[in-house]
Amino acid sequence: MKVVIITHKALRVPKDERILVVNVGSAEIPGTYRDDSGDNISIKNNQYSELTGIYWYWKNHNISERVFVLHYRRLIKLNPKIYIRLRDKGRIISNFTKRLLNPLYFKANLGYLYNESYDLIKELNCLEKDSDLHNLYLPNKVCLYNRRVKEFFSRIIPYKIFDIVEEVISEKFPNLSSIFNESILASELYAGNIFGMNKKDFDSYCNFLFSSLFEIEKVLNDRNYILPERTMGYIAELLSNCYFQSLEENRKKRLFRVVFYEGYIETQSNNK
Repeated sequence: MKVVIITHKALRVPKDERILVVNVGSAEIPGTYRDDSGDNISIKNNQYSELTGIYWYWKNHNISERVFVLHYRRLIKLNPKIYIRLRDKGRIISNFTKRLLNPLYFKANLGYLYNESYDLIKELNCLEKDSDLHNLYLPNKVCLYNRRVKEFFSRIIPYKIFDIVEEVISEKFPNLSSIFNESILASELYAGNIFGMNKKDFDSYCNFLFSSLFEIEKVLNDRNYILPERTMGYIAELLSNCYFQSLEENRKKRLFRVVFYEGYIETQSNNK
């Protein structure tokens, strides 16, 4: 099992051979792997965000039998109870299972996850007890309540770009076209580009994700679209959501909570 933590800033992680830290955007962070070595797309980091780290791991590392992809402040929590403190409303919500666990929500609501203690090694030990490599680990779905995914993301992704994404999926992966169309009309999604899956599924996922993104990017450039930063990263969330849903019928699914944790401030890792 390998846990790949993507970061663009210094962080402290436990020394554990299961953890691999990848810094993205050519950041100078001692003790981590850089996403601008080997076969890489680091130059695209302002658009692709954490995806440049996922791409680097996929192309340059021996993929373990099970891979978890997490972020420096979006970590996995199997314990069912976590707490949210909303500063604007001065209240704490427990058993937070159907709220919008992504940065957009927290930025808009001035909220943050309140977690007095977080033990990453404990979480990894629990994960390692699962011997069934066909299990698919996904974050709890983000519930948008009365809003559809397409409507929610339209604040970032114009509807014309949605049409281009649909065209590319229909052409390159026709078997996923209907799933994608249904997924963007739903009121919930798997958000954050975080997950856990076996080696075969990870390779298939990366093939789907990056071949789709590169083609979408090519079409957008050909049509002279000027994109705000991180647009391709948000498009990737839509593609990931689609792909994860395509696996659901044939995989046992285990959901986890997402912990927004700002406790890691200094790199302490054996990774070179």
